[in-house]
Amino acid sequence: MPQIHIELTLKRRNKSAAELVETIKEFCTISSDYLYLTKESEKYQRGINAAGCVIADTTSAIYPGLAFAASGDTSLYLANIVPKHVSQISIKEYNDIASGFAENFRQFIKERKLGVRIITTSDELTLAAAIPGKKTREFFDRYLALHPTSYHRCDIDRLDTFICAAFRYCRKNIDVDRLRRYLVEVLKWEQKDANWCCNRIETGLDILKMNRRW
Repeated sequence: MPQIHIELTLKRRNKSAAELVETIKEFCTISSDYLYLTKESEKYQRGINAAGCVIADTTSAIYPGLAFAASGDTSLYLANIVPKHVSQISIKEYNDIASGFAENFRQFIKERKLGVRIITTSDELTLAAAIPGKKTREFFDRYLALHPTSYHRCDIDRLDTFICAAFRYCRKNIDVDRLRRYLVEVLKWEQKDANWCCNRIETGLDILKMNRRW
């Protein structure tokens, strides 16, 4: 399976993104492996007009800077990893650096019982990574098994059945962007077909959410 960049998000109940930045700063003062870059963080925050920070992984020969940015008011996500001593890094190197931080930071928050959640996505481009829940995936597999790109009414009905199943059974969100990549890169769909499918899923789920609140 193709490897993709993992995504990393930090959340803590009743804490703002700015307070999470302070938690990362505290982590860097304790850990000898990471350095909080004060000037770079201040510049970065001004650039994105939101809470954020930049830290350096001092254990790596390429001395990468990990940039964290606010996602809404209550979480931070790893926005980028920028190496200092090379022009670019591979997906595997990116993921190793991100995973290394997650492992070290997880130990830090566990020892101090800080209650921060570290959420990471899979580095593999699989259907399971895009659609959580075996039962929900079974409905999508039925759609894929016949003629999904024919746009026949029966095929559209199977897709809509999956959308209803996802809304009813899926506790986690469908990763539509990852699904779109899976359809194109793994199943070799045309981009227009993948876009149509994923747009219908997004629209369908939005309508069902609105219907529930009506």
